[in-house]
Amino acid sequence: MAWLRNLSLRSKLLLMLLPLGLISMGTQAILSHINNRKAMLDRGFETTVAVRQSKKQQIEAVFRNLRDTFPIFGDNVAVVAATAQFRDAFGQLGRVRISDDRRASLEAYYKTSFVPSLVPKTAPGEQVLFENVWPRTDRAIEAQTLFIAENTFKKGERSRLVDHPRSTPYTLAHFTYHGWFRDVASRMKLYDLMLVDADTGSMIYSVEKEPDFGTSLIDGPYANTNIGRLFRRVLAEHKKGYVAFADFESYVPSGLVPSMFIATPVYANFKLTGVLIGQISAEEINRALNGDKSWLKDGLGQTGLAYIAGTGKLIRNDHRFFIENRDGFLQQLKSLGSNDALVANLQRGATTILKLPMNVEAVDRAQRGETGTMLGRNVINQPALQAYAPLDIPDVSWALVTQINQAEVLAPVNESQRNMMLLACTLALATAIASMMLASRFLRPVARLMDGVSALKSGQAATRIEPTSTDEFGQLTTQFNDMADQIKKRDATIAEKVDGNSQLLKRLFPPAIVDRMVKGERQIVDLVPNVTVIYASVVGFAKSTEDKSPAESMALLSEIFDLFDHQASEHGIDRIKTLGEHYIAACGLSEARLDHAQRAVAYCDSLSRELRRLSKDRNLRLDLRASLASGDINSGLVGDRRFVFEIWGKPLNFVRRLVHETPTGEVRITETTYALLGANSGFTERPTVEGRTLGPIVSFGRRLGDLPVKLEQAAE
Repeated sequence: MAWLRNLSLRSKLLLMLLPLGLISMGTQAILSHINNRKAMLDRGFETTVAVRQSKKQQIEAVFRNLRDTFPIFGDNVAVVAATAQFRDAFGQLGRVRISDDRRASLEAYYKTSFVPSLVPKTAPGEQVLFENVWPRTDRAIEAQTLFIAENTFKKGERSRLVDHPRSTPYTLAHFTYHGWFRDVASRMKLYDLMLVDADTGSMIYSVEKEPDFGTSLIDGPYANTNIGRLFRRVLAEHKKGYVAFADFESYVPSGLVPSMFIATPVYANFKLTGVLIGQISAEEINRALNGDKSWLKDGLGQTGLAYIAGTGKLIRNDHRFFIENRDGFLQQLKSLGSNDALVANLQRGATTILKLPMNVEAVDRAQRGETGTMLGRNVINQPALQAYAPLDIPDVSWALVTQINQAEVLAPVNESQRNMMLLACTLALATAIASMMLASRFLRPVARLMDGVSALKSGQAATRIEPTSTDEFGQLTTQFNDMADQIKKRDATIAEKVDGNSQLLKRLFPPAIVDRMVKGERQIVDLVPNVTVIYASVVGFAKSTEDKSPAESMALLSEIFDLFDHQASEHGIDRIKTLGEHYIAACGLSEARLDHAQRAVAYCDSLSRELRRLSKDRNLRLDLRASLASGDINSGLVGDRRFVFEIWGKPLNFVRRLVHETPTGEVRITETTYALLGANSGFTERPTVEGRTLGPIVSFGRRLGDLPVKLEQAAE
């Protein structure tokens, strides 16, 4: 050790500090790697749990909305009437055997189009025979001939045929109700909507007109499918308002596409007459789980995904790996020893639904009713962070799993560890010397400033730092305190202006629009269904203000419209705008309302009473005339610099035209509104109004104030 005695003190100090620095950096690197790995895993699990909760809420909301909404249509007046008319009309089909040419056209469809289209989708050794899918009754044959063989629109667009050229009781019923049913299916995002006769089991109506149309779900070709079993379950339950689901199965009429169904009974005068069945599209589930293929946006990175597994652990949506790299995914399954039949089945179709078994422990746990997280193997045997939970959906046993590969989660940690090891040797000596000599004393004021900045960022505007010196750090501390004072004043000013702007916007636009503007939306436009538009005109205003000054006229008009606004608030009406003595409003725009038509009529009656009271109190001759129209309406903000809230669409065009034909003291409504109110609403038919661009407008009317008892109660 003589060489050590000959070294200078500086060298000895370096020899002591360098090992300490290396040990310190090495220890820090190891601990950092352990902590970072744990943190990244925790963050990965947090992501999978957050996505699981989000997807769970989305999927359950879809089925909850269906379950809550679908029974309403089973009790709907239009559905009850349609069921009765379709039953009668369908019963008249097949009484006279259709011609051989027409029958041959339907056979040609089955033999050259429908059955051959199923061949590529069936497993080896399996086949769909013509005689097994051919309709078994003359009624079904005639119905399918009318709307499949003689349909000028191709498969997937057959619902566009509304009015068949052949005039029969059935085509008349179809012309009457098809458009309404098609719109209901579209709004509820159902692939198909069907009516089934409760007595015969015959599918007397279908939006999409697939080969199950007209067949019997009791003894027809598809009686033993999931839709047939669902139909018989509803019959057995025999309870008004009952609703049930049937889990996914490959459905032959839809080209072996996996399909699930929802059903509810239809009653007329307490008698079960039919069953309303909706075919639920797998696309809605795919859209919710795959986020329109925006996995990165959902926080699932390059390898994360969400999926649902049901009976037999079979997946109920399309697997991300199958969507992104089908061949690569199938090759991985082969390399893991998956049987050839499974891989071949996946190769034949364009989906993994009901084809790919998710044999992972997370599915087992979720199907046992457990909710949690685990580090396990995914379907291609890769380690993955998984969050699982059962789905609360009636009639099915579904498990939801979200996962992301462990390698992707830990990639930043591994990269960081490599970089840290490279730097450790280089910085060990400098870190040891600098940390001892400078860090403690030099960085103490900086740390205090950083704490102050962090406090400001967290919203503590009253944060202040006491200066401890007069050097540059002391001057920086003083400037920090001045900056904190300015920030506090600025925040107070901004808050005051934001509150003022918000109040002003709420006086100009509907509250729902204001909320969206505040959240940053700049292009706000919506198509709102089931809205009643109101056009009210104050009659006699010009005559009453002939001898008044402009200021007095404006004061009177403001008083009138304040009354209108007050009544609008009472009845759940949205004011749109005013045009002189004209007032335009809508019901069901900001908030969906089932009784929007009743509220609109009650609102007009209340305006009439208020005008009469004001006229009596002020010795004026003011009266009201109003027009109503119901339907779908467009609404949104118009303009880039100056926003104006506008609505447009047929209902608005109708009321603008109709109000000019409405006598004083009367309210006129279109036939769409009359259909919503019913025949007992007190309205009687008025002369048809001719519109230059709108065509003839069928209208109904009555005197304002002649409100039936049930509408009076609704208004109160």
